[in-house]
Amino acid sequence: MVAEEGGCVEKLSPLYLTEIIISTRIRAANSNTISIAKSELKVAIAYLEAKDLAHGFVSIFLKQPKNDIGFFYTNVKASLSELESLPDSSSQLEKSNMLMKLRETLTDNGENGTILACPDGISIHPHNALFFWVLFFAFPICVISGVIISSEW
Repeated sequence: MVAEEGGCVEKLSPLYLTEIIISTRIRAANSNTISIAKSELKVAIAYLEAKDLAHGFVSIFLKQPKNDIGFFYTNVKASLSELESLPDSSSQLEKSNMLMKLRETLTDNGENGTILACPDGISIHPHNALFFWVLFFAFPICVISGVIISSEW
């Protein structure tokens, strides 16, 4: 499985969305047992809560549904709740169906195969605005500097 974030390959070492959240969700999606999936989702939820990734949007200007962290968090919590509501006496078929549903919830189909379903830009949240403004001002400064330097040659 390719770990991707909203269609862009996630590097597994971003500022706030570290390997913990990606690997635990991938492991939960690929789990063969309900208990493994529950434990992986608990780690992912604890990380999301510790990093305050339970609400808000990753976008700066447009509040698009694909950038909604609250929906993302709620979806992961609901998945854990469904796994916990499954009785231990459930048949193997019911458990397999629940694991397939979990996999469908946590992943999407991308160009390179199965990808992790995450909001775009979550890897740099809550610093999205800082990155935008730094790039907004740095790019013109670099272009102007390049023009000045090349005109002096």
